[in-house]
Amino acid sequence: MSKSLGNVIDPLDVIFGITLEGLHAQLLDSNLDPVEIERAKAGQKSDYPVGIPECGTDALRFALCAYTSQGRDINLDVNRILGYRHFCNKLWNATKFAIRGLGENFKPEGRAQYCWRNEELDRTVEFVMTIIRAIRSLRADYNLTKTKAGCYLSCSDEGTAAQLNPFSSYIQTLSSSKSVTFLVNEECPDGCAMVIASDRCTVHLMLKGLIDAEKEVTKLRAKQADVQKQIAKLREKISKADYSTKVPQKIQELDAEKLKQMETELQKVEEGIRNFEKMI
Repeated sequence: MSKSLGNVIDPLDVIFGITLEGLHAQLLDSNLDPVEIERAKAGQKSDYPVGIPECGTDALRFALCAYTSQGRDINLDVNRILGYRHFCNKLWNATKFAIRGLGENFKPEGRAQYCWRNEELDRTVEFVMTIIRAIRSLRADYNLTKTKAGCYLSCSDEGTAAQLNPFSSYIQTLSSSKSVTFLVNEECPDGCAMVIASDRCTVHLMLKGLIDAEKEVTKLRAKQADVQKQIAKLREKISKADYSTKVPQKIQELDAEKLKQMETELQKVEEGIRNFEKMI
């Protein structure tokens, strides 16, 4: 469409409708050359021989939304918009028919129920997530990527077990556990790895029969020797007399952080060795 060609359609004419004579009158009010006006009239008569029927706002909106998938250039078809008007009219009539059958005193229920924040539930869910994270961490330590192991949650009292019990299925699913069993004042079965999730709950993961304990001990012994060697080398570097004066402060901080990380890693390796040795 182009204003210079006189074939621009006013959206209001689509909404309220306009006769062919009305379209011609708009051309006479424009600044087009008389020759162009006659050409535009011929185009209007060809495109809209009986004018533009009243389509309504909803039908025009519907059509514009439907045309958005075709790109920026739209070949607007008034007959298609008129079809959308008929469709919207059917929806309106169907709605009127449905409302008529609901009765005069019908009142729809609220779509959402807003309530205050349940802080106690928030704390419980956070407690559950702490346990799930502890189980996941323990699984990662023993490289249980696909194997599901039985999980025992040793609770400090009956209240803690009762608090966690409704969430047992969530704990089992989110931690990829074979089962979840709550223990109160009971001994955990042999062959479990253990991690403290909180002061009220300790996680025990059954590893017996799932892994080769002797093989894991051998692997961890080799890793222990490697980490000890790295720690000794770094400590030797730090203990040199000219280390504090010649080495930049930033490098010293990085070395200290690296030493701390390796010592933590060594503690975990040694703990893993002790746990696996209990299974042999």
